[in-house]
Amino acid sequence: VVETGMLKKLNHPYLPSIIDVIDTEDSFLIVMDYIEGKSLQSVLKNGAQPYELVIKWAMQLCDVLGYLHGQKKPIIYRDMKPGNVMLKPEGNIKIIDFGIAREYKEHSTQDTTVLGTKGYAPPEQYTGQTDARSDIFALGVTMHQLLTGVVPQSGEPIIPVRQWDHNLSEGIEAIINKCVEPAAENRYQNCSELMYDLQHPELVGRNHKRKQK
Repeated sequence: VVETGMLKKLNHPYLPSIIDVIDTEDSFLIVMDYIEGKSLQSVLKNGAQPYELVIKWAMQLCDVLGYLHGQKKPIIYRDMKPGNVMLKPEGNIKIIDFGIAREYKEHSTQDTTVLGTKGYAPPEQYTGQTDARSDIFALGVTMHQLLTGVVPQSGEPIIPVRQWDHNLSEGIEAIINKCVEPAAENRYQNCSELMYDLQHPELVGRNHKRKQK
């Protein structure tokens, strides 16, 4: 009921639409968009994905997360991972499964629903309040897996992508590293910041070099 209530009021090209809800005494049926295609988890069976495609998908995911976070009552998705992203035949994506999404309550100190997926969920999702930066962490882990083909392990440090593939740019490595910072204050603070860097990864690479010097 909570999931459908949230989805019914949303309208975005990368979200499924609810057509109807049938609530009877012994069943609860949801009529939704049929999403043709396959999950990014299925796509990963072929190994690491091309850089250009991953950037395209990441920008679409960043766009839809920014839309959710920008609601009057911000919605935190909390389960970003390849298995929850459908790739449609024309090449665009849709995110599915809002089972643990929640409306952000500014003065709440803890979430009350179940946790996300281990390996993708940020540290704060296990212990306290999640916010937009929690989704940014999971998006960073998702980008990492799409670029490397490596499944994230819960509790293990995330190894920079260029240690898996030296052909990847310093810019995308710096972007992902910032997304997956353990402390939320060190990550991108919103999807607009992240989107700008995804659109200009070459600038991030130069800035990263300057910081290293």
